[in-house]
Amino acid sequence: MGINSSEAKQTNPTENVGKLCLEGIKLEQLIKKNSRRFGGLDSVRKKLLAQLKPRIAKLTATQTAWERLRGLPVGATKKADARRDAEHVRGELLGAISFHSEGSDAIDAELARIRQGDGVADLIQDLRDAVALSQRPEVKKALKADASLDKTLPVRAGQLAELLEGVTDTGAAATAASARNVAFAEAMESVRVARATLRWYLRNEPKLLAQMPMSDGAHRMRTIRTPSTTPA
Repeated sequence: MGINSSEAKQTNPTENVGKLCLEGIKLEQLIKKNSRRFGGLDSVRKKLLAQLKPRIAKLTATQTAWERLRGLPVGATKKADARRDAEHVRGELLGAISFHSEGSDAIDAELARIRQGDGVADLIQDLRDAVALSQRPEVKKALKADASLDKTLPVRAGQLAELLEGVTDTGAAATAASARNVAFAEAMESVRVARATLRWYLRNEPKLLAQMPMSDGAHRMRTIRTPSTTPA
């Protein structure tokens, strides 16, 4: 166990930061409530559990600082507005593609790749990749059939990508992102130990175990393992 700070600075969060913070808070409350059950826990894990609350607080603070600084443009305010619009359009377009392509491993993998990374350059590439994905015949057909969908999304995504060309994150935003990344790695380390500790020590207490918040990974696993109710 332990965090390589140099490596962590360069590694973006692998889970939604807001969801992880909420999970961490709930896990800390469960750990505190059931602390008497963890008598056999080693000192390393005890230390990581004790660090859970301050690490979640640090992650929350660094994420807020990064969100405040990211994308501050070198120049026009209109481009800052364009970034907010671009993030919204990217989310809408990728969400629509994900919904209408459920069950396609190839598209799921492509969506996962597109959603990685931060910064303006990454956002521009995301928009262009999302447009390309939306033009695949099977995806294009499904999007066209959705009466609730704004059909201008692919065009707007392309336009916003062009508008954002040349914008870069400020030095302050890059520094804030590095601090957030380290805080995420630290929080993730404590969250993983908390998850494992509770699952082990409460394994014979289903009512208590049911109080654990479900992580994204656990949700996916449980969804996959749920048996089909469709008659053979």
